[in-house]
Amino acid sequence: FTDPETGEVDEKLRNKFAGMIGVKYQTGQGELYEDFLDEWEKEDPFQYVGAGKRETSHYAPYAQDALHIYLKALFQASIIPGATITSDALVEAHKVANVSLMGLTGFVKMDDTGRERIRVFDIVNLRYDSLRADFTDFVIVGKWNETARYNGEGIYRDNIDRRFEFDYKLQFRDGTYDFPDLDVRNSFKYWSCNDGEE
Repeated sequence: FTDPETGEVDEKLRNKFAGMIGVKYQTGQGELYEDFLDEWEKEDPFQYVGAGKRETSHYAPYAQDALHIYLKALFQASIIPGATITSDALVEAHKVANVSLMGLTGFVKMDDTGRERIRVFDIVNLRYDSLRADFTDFVIVGKWNETARYNGEGIYRDNIDRRFEFDYKLQFRDGTYDFPDLDVRNSFKYWSCNDGEE
């Protein structure tokens, strides 16, 4: 809702979207991510674009974890005497080694079924109360969480708990916290773009 050139907020457009609810990946989580932000904040922004502040690109933690997984698989593939490193060899190395790590985005594991990770999403809400406080972005009101028993080697696939966890009530388009009436309505005629007729 903010013009990138002028920095001005389009209040009319923003108000039209008030009450919207969305889901987004968390950028990072856990102690490792906090340590990463500590170091990133100390770096020179003229040497590393975006450094010098306690925030990073949404995709940076995922790229870091992907690189670590790749390097672990590369190491596993390279210890085989006379091995030729190909993309297929790396895939097999992932499977055989059960490559896993606790990364910047949480627990990531590669096993014989492919990639497996515990997902955490933020539930966001564009609220009237946040608008009146001149907050131009969505507010995190909760999360979608997946948890599983982890024994240091992997997770138990059959024991994954998936649930929503809300810290705040959702605010809807009318500015209240009451769920809107979602009853089935009677059908009505509408203009069909495909048929070109009502």
